[in-house]
Amino acid sequence: MDTETLAASAQHTAAVSPAAPAPEQVTEEHGAAPLPRNLVRLIPKAEACGWAVTVETQPGFCALRLTARTGAGWTALRCVWSATARGYRWAGATLTHNGQKATQGIAWRALAPLAADPVAAAQSGHAHLAAKKERAAQAPDLAAYRDRDASPVTAETVSASIAATPAGTTPVLLRQWTKAACPLPLYPSTFIGRNYMGADCLLVTKGDQAAPGSEPILSVLPENYLRSNAAYLEDLAAYAVSQGSTPAEGSEFARWVIASEILTLGVFDSTYEMWLRSLTCTMTATSAILSYTRTDGAGLRLECGCLQPHRGTPWERFTLWDERGCHYPSFEAIDLDQVTELIFRFGYRIAGEWSYRPGDIISRVPVESVAAAGPRTATSDPAAVEAWETDGGAMLAVA
Repeated sequence: MDTETLAASAQHTAAVSPAAPAPEQVTEEHGAAPLPRNLVRLIPKAEACGWAVTVETQPGFCALRLTARTGAGWTALRCVWSATARGYRWAGATLTHNGQKATQGIAWRALAPLAADPVAAAQSGHAHLAAKKERAAQAPDLAAYRDRDASPVTAETVSASIAATPAGTTPVLLRQWTKAACPLPLYPSTFIGRNYMGADCLLVTKGDQAAPGSEPILSVLPENYLRSNAAYLEDLAAYAVSQGSTPAEGSEFARWVIASEILTLGVFDSTYEMWLRSLTCTMTATSAILSYTRTDGAGLRLECGCLQPHRGTPWERFTLWDERGCHYPSFEAIDLDQVTELIFRFGYRIAGEWSYRPGDIISRVPVESVAAAGPRTATSDPAAVEAWETDGGAMLAVA
């Protein structure tokens, strides 16, 4: 079958229930392939409504493809369930009309009237395609940023481009950022004029490619961020309960992992141990970490004894500048006396040797708390220095 057929199957699945379904038990149907129970129930109903039904099973997901001849063309729905550790979960549907994708990501509730009537699905697809053409006519010309006198992209242009993007489609300005693991703030880039590299490079994360003095225009969420996080929270909470925590503690563990932006990669044991340590965390540093790259220069941060990431200074990396206010040219050129004084101002002193070897980009040293760090003036307090910023910000060299 053609692509319309594939898309049609997905839409039909959502029509069964008025509410988004929980993870489903599987039923042995169509040979030995395990299928979601709702998918099996949809098959006779779809056939009774005039759809041609095809079941597709692949590792990690299964789909119900529905196709129907409507007037002079074809309409297709493709309903998809993704496999999770707790069973199959509804993953959305896609509607295709006459070979063109009309809309995707159809919710369970919205699918019911489409799957119940192929003619209604065809009319909906035609309407979505007409709206797509109208939005495309109103979209701003992003290729104009290749002109030599072009200025960085503005929030108004970004908003207009996103508004002209069909529902279920990633805006071209955000296309390369939706695969990130966490939300990202995006800034106007310097890839304009002679440096123009395409519309998908008009926005960048903070760094050397961001337009000088620019402010973030928006933050972008990765694809399926909220939907996948809902299942992720359930899996994290279930793991904590299996380790002896209460359901309330399991929910707290799940929220802690999400807030900490820790990448577990499906392995929760070490993360769970970190969470247990965090319950008794005293916010006391045990190490200072000095790093250097040619792109970002030298940076310093302190590491807490609980090994979990904390927000703000001194836990987040801040940039060190030399006495001229420039990046250090190499790791060996970093003024360790300046680093020692900075660590002391945070209330710690070095209690060992730096772990640096030639060629390293990270060096670590143990630190211990200073019971009495001595009197401090208002200007010697890092929090009072205007240039004190975290991660990519600037800190003036210590006089």
